[in-house]
Amino acid sequence: MVIGHLLTMPLVVINMGGEMIYILNQRLEAQNISSAKKHRVLNDVIRSMFEKSFIKEMFVPQQM
Repeated sequence: MVIGHLLTMPLVVINMGGEMIYILNQRLEAQNISSAKKHRVLNDVIRSMFEKSFIKEMFVPQQM
């Protein structure tokens, strides 16, 4: 049985997360947020996105 379609969710989540980070970075720059605060915000988002328990759960095959 092909399970490729059951593992598409991780790709979708990672792709959308990357787009979200790009947009967030652009908005932080447009608002002239300090570099230290911008890095802290982006680090928090990226750490949450790639937290071990979240990644583990995301790779459990699921129906879409």
